[in-house]
Amino acid sequence: MIYLSHSKIIALCATIMFSSSHCQKNNAIELITESTPFERVSNLLKAPMQQAYVFVIAHRGDWKEAPENSLQGIKNCIDLGVDMVEVDVQMTKDSVLVLMHDITVNRTTNGYGLVKDLTYEQLKAFKLLGPDGNSVSDEHIPSLEEALAYSKGKIHLFIDKGEHYLKTIHELMTTTNTLDQSLIGGTLSWTDYTQKNPAVWAQIKYIPRAGRGQPPNYIQDFKNGIDPVGYFPSCKLLFEQLPAMDAIAQSKASLVMTATLNASNCSEEDGTIWNQVLLYGANAIVTDRPRELLQFLNTANYRNYESNW
Repeated sequence: MIYLSHSKIIALCATIMFSSSHCQKNNAIELITESTPFERVSNLLKAPMQQAYVFVIAHRGDWKEAPENSLQGIKNCIDLGVDMVEVDVQMTKDSVLVLMHDITVNRTTNGYGLVKDLTYEQLKAFKLLGPDGNSVSDEHIPSLEEALAYSKGKIHLFIDKGEHYLKTIHELMTTTNTLDQSLIGGTLSWTDYTQKNPAVWAQIKYIPRAGRGQPPNYIQDFKNGIDPVGYFPSCKLLFEQLPAMDAIAQSKASLVMTATLNASNCSEEDGTIWNQVLLYGANAIVTDRPRELLQFLNTANYRNYESNW
């Protein structure tokens, strides 16, 4: 194990413009060395936030090189050394959760229709389209259970916008023994999160998504309640440094995630955006360009968890 001295922490905080309150409460940061990338991420998620190691989270899998939300996309991310894969879920007519961003299968498969109007057997007859959006691949629409089983012990999944299916997702994570390697993002308030999910909320790694639309106490309520493993502020919220960001900085979170997606207001088309989000305190980036982001972070020494700072 490697520890940063107090003086080095202050220097690091000054470099990345961290909140002084966050820096003051963390007088030592453990950088944990493990034998595999998966184990490294597992242990970093148990440690206080640091920026010696920045997490790379591949948006909808490696969708520029594989079908969106596919098992092949997850495999590509494992091979690349990505830390997490962000996936989306929809519920079928017969109550099976599948990996799908849209409410219809029209854009990403050779089929047609609303996911909620089709059974899982019907969906399995469709094939996912390739990265060009036209060619038909050999990949089928995976169920969430398939994706969890496939990723077990290999890569962490971030199940975004899964707040409406928490009980079902918890059951699947329990069945596949992937509770510790799966995170769920959503916008439920602290009250709704706990009251609507009384049997499971304390067992889930839930990541509150934060934008300008939430009430001022949205983040503070989570911090006071369970102080989650991470928070997902919008890029705009990160830059504006509103009071919600102060609450995040004072938390014990391992992750401060933000997204720099193509065609967003924090687009990766802007060559400076990764530097900017790191400067404002993010240590996990949801990206459409996992290869380029990995290269950027490695070059800038943000992937060295054995840092000698």
